[in-house]
Amino acid sequence: MKNLIYLLAIVFFVSSCEQDSVLTEGIGSSTGEVLSGSYANMLTLGNFLYVLGNGQLKTLSLSDPSKPELLDEQDVNFVVESLFITGDNLFVGSQEGMFIYTIGNDGIPNFRSETSYDEFDQFSCFLDPVTANEEYAYVTLDNDSSFETCWRPALDDQMRVFDLEDLENPVLVNTIFMEDPKGIALDGEYLFVCEKTKGLTAFELSNPINPELIYKSEDFSAFDLIPASGLLMVVGQDTLHQFDYTDINNISKIGEYSLRD
Repeated sequence: MKNLIYLLAIVFFVSSCEQDSVLTEGIGSSTGEVLSGSYANMLTLGNFLYVLGNGQLKTLSLSDPSKPELLDEQDVNFVVESLFITGDNLFVGSQEGMFIYTIGNDGIPNFRSETSYDEFDQFSCFLDPVTANEEYAYVTLDNDSSFETCWRPALDDQMRVFDLEDLENPVLVNTIFMEDPKGIALDGEYLFVCEKTKGLTAFELSNPINPELIYKSEDFSAFDLIPASGLLMVVGQDTLHQFDYTDINNISKIGEYSLRD
């Protein structure tokens, strides 16, 4: 398992020109979930490959992996950024909102809803990975001021919690302000979030609407992460950090590895 996590983390680091834009192929876990960095824009599930690009969501068959076959393509919008799959639901994060699809037996995603972030200024440029379980979706919204056209109001960086009881009408149930939130991931009742220069933050979800802060690391560069079976890999600017969370009340850093050597 450790070697798998090292490989996944290195893949989503090396394939990124900048850590805010990661291209990662998902790998199915033993529980049927998909392991990937939260900025993934290419994921596999069973014999299907899902790809974001040029404003489209594309589905390819991998029945013959040497010759992927395009099965479907759907227009989303031109600022789509991230994919997440849980169960038979597929989530697309974009600068403008969260899109939800349900994957049919034929592997084709069927559109369910678009949840817009339209209360913000039209020139906001969010970087917004999504993670979810059957009941709630968690979205980090980091307004990237590196784009000259972006307007950056005070306290605009936040994590949002959406109730998914009705996939066609997700309901915003909480907003938690954070500092430059980036990658986000769930493992059961625990939620992990990167905060660009503030390192790793962990929440406990016994009350999923009001995540309880249980851990905050010392400041370090953190952009994306993958948790699996008590091991957490966090990618920084040029360093891969490894944390042990088998004892969630005693999360500890157990190593770091330079990715520039």
